[in-house]
Amino acid sequence: MSVFFVIVIVTVAFLGSELQASVVFKSSAPDKMYLKVFLFGISIIRIGMKIEKLMPSSAYLFVRVNGKRTGISLKPDRTDKDSIINYLTSPLFKAIDIKYMDIFAEIGVENGNFAAVMIAELFRAAYCAFTSYIKSKQLLAEKHVFTANGKQNKLFIRFFGIIRVTPANIIYSLFAAFARKMSFMRAAKRKV
Repeated sequence: MSVFFVIVIVTVAFLGSELQASVVFKSSAPDKMYLKVFLFGISIIRIGMKIEKLMPSSAYLFVRVNGKRTGISLKPDRTDKDSIINYLTSPLFKAIDIKYMDIFAEIGVENGNFAAVMIAELFRAAYCAFTSYIKSKQLLAEKHVFTANGKQNKLFIRFFGIIRVTPANIIYSLFAAFARKMSFMRAAKRKV
């Protein structure tokens, strides 16, 4: 009986404990983006990404993630299941507590100082909007540097972040995300 209680106590302690992971994102060009997640210094998730197509007329972005094509709607429409708003308000995103973010980006356009500066500022504005959203939900320390290079075509992004999660939050969020997906599927069937 005492062994059972020890197993229960260890399981509850593990489910309630915080795990700290590191996230590293690197890109030297739009077709060479890599995301890695480290737990205890061991790489547990590796994702290769490529921006495939941007359709400004319909505000849709197609990204190839590990060879699979995924579409993201850039419109703030909650009824569209591919909307970026639904990704940001996902229960899985709520389970993650982001503690620190550090980004360095260098954007270059050959013979185009003005274009390079405008693109770098666009990236900076998008990053600041994203971090402002996170800061409205949780405590976050961050640092960012965006530089422009008017001498050569270049895109270099290095991102480092520290996140904390608890296994109990992950399990709860998986169930909540599954319930949300089922409600989207039921709503889509009603429309047809």
